[in-house]
Amino acid sequence: MRIERLEKNDIVPYDLLLEADPYKAMIDSYIHDSSVYVARNASGAVIGIIAWLPLSAETAEIKNIAVHPDCRNRGIGTKLIGKALREIKAAGFSSVVIGTGNTSRRQRALYEKLGFRIKEVVKGFFTKNYPFPIEENGAICEDMVVLEMEIGRDGPG
Repeated sequence: MRIERLEKNDIVPYDLLLEADPYKAMIDSYIHDSSVYVARNASGAVIGIIAWLPLSAETAEIKNIAVHPDCRNRGIGTKLIGKALREIKAAGFSSVVIGTGNTSRRQRALYEKLGFRIKEVVKGFFTKNYPFPIEENGAICEDMVVLEMEIGRDGPG
């Protein structure tokens, strides 16, 4: 597996981005301003993606991370997050945030394992910003759980 930057003129792999964010209009609101990296398998197929962008002079946000369903539980997501954290830190940011749904237990567990901690819960984010209900793990996703990691000079990343 190799991780490489997706260039601005490359085709955006929406099928994979939609695995993590099911609303294309929401993806379009950030993807073209984001730094995007893809994981490719030995044959060159895109099997994972991560997109991040600056929120402020100090903080960047991971907007989307997804791994192809057939390739999950192989450490690809962890490697993509590691790549993003190194790039974010090299760009001079001191913290990074990532949001996930209140029903996204597996994703939240991964982020916490990697050192992210809950910063806030944005009540009703998904019900207010998406034109359809998102069901996950047998429940309707309503709130966004925002997690944060400090990545100062000596911190993770």
